[in-house]
Amino acid sequence: AGITLAVALLPEEFPMALAIFMALGAWRLARSNVLVRRSAVIETLGATTLLCIDKTGTLTENRMRVAVLWTDGALIEPDAWAHSSSANELLRVAALASATRPVDPMDRAIRAAAAQPPRSDDQPLAAFPLRARLLAFTQVWPNADDSMTYASKGAPEAIFELCGLDSMQRAQPEEIVREFARRGMR
Repeated sequence: AGITLAVALLPEEFPMALAIFMALGAWRLARSNVLVRRSAVIETLGATTLLCIDKTGTLTENRMRVAVLWTDGALIEPDAWAHSSSANELLRVAALASATRPVDPMDRAIRAAAAQPPRSDDQPLAAFPLRARLLAFTQVWPNADDSMTYASKGAPEAIFELCGLDSMQRAQPEEIVREFARRGMR
């Protein structure tokens, strides 16, 4: 009885009208070079009043790239990386701090920028995940001379803490971090 009542309450034309409105919405989106696979997307886009876009390509292409490095108190642009030993060392250690089989776009970008990233079958001796107390991820890698390299990535304040920087030593790096944030960089 309930199903009969529900069917009787819906006009027969309602599903057809809904399909036509969806088709019109998809057609209008296709004219703007937007392809839609699911009808829920059409409904959502139809109700959208503000659209935020990502100029870096992270959202549109799921890719990032390393745009600039800061090391030894100077900004180094990509065209100068090959001639800078400090840029190459920074990228090498950043690659060591990244996942060995990266899925994160940032890790992929760092490994792509590094001249010689670690091979994906190389494994760190130890890894220390993010914790609420310390927002940094650290991996320990062996060196040829039996020493260890500790490579960390994470929140700038966590990295400053790990490096044991005092407030005077933090001033310049914190300003660079703020400038990068103003420019939309991570």
